[in-house]
Amino acid sequence: MRHKLNILLAAQLLMLPALAVQAATCSLGSNDLGFGAVLPGKMADGSAAVFVACNSTAPPETVNYSVTISAGNGSSYSPRRMSLIGGGSTPVNYNLFTDSSRSQVWGDGTAGTNVVAGSLMVVSASSSANATLPVYGRIFASQQSEAGDYGDLLVITLNF
Repeated sequence: MRHKLNILLAAQLLMLPALAVQAATCSLGSNDLGFGAVLPGKMADGSAAVFVACNSTAPPETVNYSVTISAGNGSSYSPRRMSLIGGGSTPVNYNLFTDSSRSQVWGDGTAGTNVVAGSLMVVSASSSANATLPVYGRIFASQQSEAGDYGDLLVITLNF
């Protein structure tokens, strides 16, 4: 049995109102999180990354940001659910975490989930400031599901 989670990036950039004039622009990207072949009933871990890049037309500038990840197609963070690509009746329960011990669910700050926040210092108009944010995934044990490829569609949102 093989389960694979592809995090499909659907990015939303949201500029928050600020009191000071902000000359920064930011973008985000990610790579797919794959679990590879998973044996029936077994737990599986995987990892990926979200990338944040900010530029400024008026450096030096500190850019504060936060990154949220939606619940996905299952509409719940507890747990998230992947569906069999092409149809199927049994979802696979999984989740995404901010920490390598897989104890802090990465979400939108609701329902006990966490948001990843940070700041970047843009020092030059000719270069960007970058952050790589690790994403840790886990398929939970004791699940029986059909063989095949599984996926979920998540929205990753960058606020700055």
